[in-house]
Amino acid sequence: MMKNRNMRRMLSVLLILAMLLPAISMTAFSQDLPCAEDGCSGKYRNGICSAAGHYEAAPVEAGIYKISNAGQLYWFAALVNSGDDACDAALTADITINADMTAENKLQWTPIGLYTSAREFVAYSGTFDGAGHTIFGLYYDNTAYHGRNAGLFGTLAEDGTVKDLTLADSVINGATDIGGIVSHNYGAVIGCTQSGTVTGTGATGGIVCRNLGVVEGCVNTGCISGATTGGVAAENTGEIAACENSGSISGTSSVGGIVGMNRGSIADSLNTADVTASVTHAGGVAGNHLGGEIVGSGNLGAVTGGSDYIGGVAGACLGARITESFNEGNVTGAANSEAVGGVVGAIDGTNTDKSVITSCYNTGKVSGRSWVGGIAGISGYQKTPMNVEFANSYNTGAVSGSAHVGAVVGKLSKGTVSGTYFLTGSAANSVSGATEATAEQFASGEIAAELNKASNVWYQALDIEGLEPDASPVLDPAHGVVYAGYCNCTELGYTNRENYDEPGSHVDADGDHVCDKCGHVEGEVHEHVFGDEWTVTREPTCSEPGVEERTCSECGWTQKREIPTAAHTEEVIPGKAPTCTETGLTEGKKCSVCGEIRQAQQIVPALGHTPETIP
Repeated sequence: MMKNRNMRRMLSVLLILAMLLPAISMTAFSQDLPCAEDGCSGKYRNGICSAAGHYEAAPVEAGIYKISNAGQLYWFAALVNSGDDACDAALTADITINADMTAENKLQWTPIGLYTSAREFVAYSGTFDGAGHTIFGLYYDNTAYHGRNAGLFGTLAEDGTVKDLTLADSVINGATDIGGIVSHNYGAVIGCTQSGTVTGTGATGGIVCRNLGVVEGCVNTGCISGATTGGVAAENTGEIAACENSGSISGTSSVGGIVGMNRGSIADSLNTADVTASVTHAGGVAGNHLGGEIVGSGNLGAVTGGSDYIGGVAGACLGARITESFNEGNVTGAANSEAVGGVVGAIDGTNTDKSVITSCYNTGKVSGRSWVGGIAGISGYQKTPMNVEFANSYNTGAVSGSAHVGAVVGKLSKGTVSGTYFLTGSAANSVSGATEATAEQFASGEIAAELNKASNVWYQALDIEGLEPDASPVLDPAHGVVYAGYCNCTELGYTNRENYDEPGSHVDADGDHVCDKCGHVEGEVHEHVFGDEWTVTREPTCSEPGVEERTCSECGWTQKREIPTAAHTEEVIPGKAPTCTETGLTEGKKCSVCGEIRQAQQIVPALGHTPETIP
């Protein structure tokens, strides 16, 4: 695919040079088609007129505009922006707009869903189906006042949908409200990928900027930077589900791997890249979590903040929930940073809603100046009546700072802690309701079993073939349920084998020194060495199988196998002819050795009398 992409780019550049039109980029499959504009003598190449820059109209099939080149894409944008905002479209091919993104004169993009002012804009309400195709080389550069509400789409209405589309090798640079696929989303963005660079001086998001609708199954791999910044969305008051970010995220304040500022729902999403806030509120999933819920989501990247409120999952959490989520990346504050935590930097309730962290974990290193904790840096930093709850969670990451440092919470001004564990030595002090545990207790499955007593969402690979044992519990079902009982046939412990609660002796039917039931190794495991000959120790009969065996020349273990039963010796059972008054029998068969009936006799009905007239 990369080879074809490079070929398209090379041919595009050659065509541009040949026509001396550096402002217009073309695909490798451009055709010289007469321009359809009245009086124009030019030809369409990549859907763009060589003489006057006219755009080729996209053909319509079953009410859907079919877009196959750059010119048709620009034509469709103009159609929507002129007021036909409910029309549907589908890509029928990959499209290259600018083949050389280093060239000075690149073709500038105008977003579909034009923005002129806060009161004058077009919201696209149709369905735009990428059909699995990619748009390469989209270029937008405008940091002036009107350089806002920009992306491939400007505003997507409640009835609008953008799906199954990839935006690659693109550059989008604007003022504020900048998104890779959509700026303002009120509709649905589904199954889209963005791998270009997206930058803004204000709010900036990799997939969308402000989400008030649904973003599902989307991936950002490009570098995103702005003020309030998120790998998927800068701000979210809608729903984000099953999304992923692997592009580096940087901004000023409220910077998150998935969302910068969240008031909605984030579910089943993952950030794997570094997140950096130059000032405040940095989070692996959400920079500032101000309502709603983060559930089933996690962070693997490093999270760094220049000031306060830095967390592995969220920088701050106010009147919101974080459940079944995790952080495995390092969380680092500056020399003067306060409120730094493995899951959340600072947490508190509001006047109406309490905050909850339940079934969460941190394994990354956490460092800051003060209010530094393995789960939360500080709990209760606002003067609000609603409380905070920590439950069914754990921390194994090392925590360091100069004041108010805790293995679970750095400073617990408000809230309760229950069913929560921390690794011995992770920090000097803990809080009431938190239990200290050793690395061995975490690795053995003991802590996973204890956590599951309150919430059955924890898993840990202990003895699953193909998986390395986990050092501590995880939230991934593929890593196996932990059962308390006999971890092997004779020793109590923890295992991934269900119903293993009865003691017994090891069983080694194949003699490889590995127990067939529990995998316990007794002696040196090796591959047996046998000769080709088997010795018969019991001849088979027609009623019982025989046995033959051979012996390993290395360890002397004897392997036995069954010899199939011998064939029966059949003997005929004579039949009996029926009479007028008595029934008869057919011939049968039996084994003359063991007496087994091989063919049962069948009853033949009596013949009955034959009448004869007496004169």
